[in-house]
Amino acid sequence: MKREYVYPGTFAPPTYGHVQIALKAADLFPQITILCSHNTEKGNRWFDEEVCRTMWSSYLLPRNVRIVTFNEFTREARSNSKIVMIRGVRDESDYDHEKEVLFSNHRRFGVDSCCYFVADYEYADISSSAAREMAKLLDLNKLHELVSPRVVSELLKTALGVSNIFLVVGRPGSGKSTFLRMLTGEGGNNHFIETDRWNDSFKDAVARQFGTDNLIELTLQRDAEVSAFLKDAWLRRLAKELRKAPKNSNVFVEAAYGLIPEKSLFRFIGGNVIFFGCDDPSENATRVINRGTRELLPFIERIPGLEESRRIAEEHRLAFTYINTSCSLDELRRRANIFGRTINRKETR
Repeated sequence: MKREYVYPGTFAPPTYGHVQIALKAADLFPQITILCSHNTEKGNRWFDEEVCRTMWSSYLLPRNVRIVTFNEFTREARSNSKIVMIRGVRDESDYDHEKEVLFSNHRRFGVDSCCYFVADYEYADISSSAAREMAKLLDLNKLHELVSPRVVSELLKTALGVSNIFLVVGRPGSGKSTFLRMLTGEGGNNHFIETDRWNDSFKDAVARQFGTDNLIELTLQRDAEVSAFLKDAWLRRLAKELRKAPKNSNVFVEAAYGLIPEKSLFRFIGGNVIFFGCDDPSENATRVINRGTRELLPFIERIPGLEESRRIAEEHRLAFTYINTSCSLDELRRRANIFGRTINRKETR
């Protein structure tokens, strides 16, 4: 019987550190099994085994890696003596704990072989407990360095006690705000965060730094500098607004430019993206002109359209929903009602 290489853990949640160990093992062995299990000694659980397995799927893993829950694994026929347990070691302080793990698995399951991989230096401080702590603190800047965008979503949902968090994107004139106001105005437990409304609160700081408070002009001419300058303040404001979300609500964070590669706001907000509008820039331009906001016309081409947004979502393994707003207000309201009933009936992952 062949050896079976198994990487077990609670993985609540799986982090970039876990992924690095899995990749090292997959490069050495013909196939590895990531086993999502439950350790009763670890106290309060954030996620069950099924959710942990789903979170693992948000990472790009080689074909010779499979992910199973403990229940699935135990239903498969095997000789445990042929299992080689894969473990990651971050530093010397892990050694005593790893000895306990080795002998515990030998006593309980008859597993007597173990292969240790040492984490690279840059991954040594990445752990599930650190990710959970950053989520509780809503330290979005640090959290995105530890886990994938889809895992960010799960952590923030659990930390805030909300049902869903969506990043809402789309070009100017795409009907995002109109749709979301319809959605939140129809009752239900929906919370709308409109980030464009924060611009006035940043104007004084921007004027001191750049000599003008015209954010539209600055963004068009010096976008990278402005983004770097406002990043920390913007994330603090986002964390503040997220804390206001009612329990069990659906949270919509509108940031039209959220998928622009230079910004990639999904890293901080999470991996559930809703794109509003169409892929016809002329329709957006007509709407922008008709509502008297011509200053936003240059952003139509700068913000990714439907197909580009879909490609970015696929590349980063984000959940992607498209809502076509090329319709009458009555039809848009009907679509908002349908969407609202859908997300309130079943949690979206």
